[in-house]
Amino acid sequence: MPISFEAFSIGAFESFTVSGCPDGYISIKEANRPSSGGKWCGSAWGYTVYYSETSSINLTLALNKIPQQAG
Repeated sequence: MPISFEAFSIGAFESFTVSGCPDGYISIKEANRPSSGGKWCGSAWGYTVYYSETSSINLTLALNKIPQQAG
């Protein structure tokens, strides 16, 4: 099962530590597989693909801080 993202922006990437995505993140958990604990945050452009060998995944979008709209 491929999942494709053309572009996304979720908060800011600050570091590789536990609190490296303070504003929010995307994480993916595959069915019947141990959690990798990884998170995607910040901005990405281009063709980003996640491949899963399982038939079911859980994609979590966590927003810890709602971004301000430019006015």
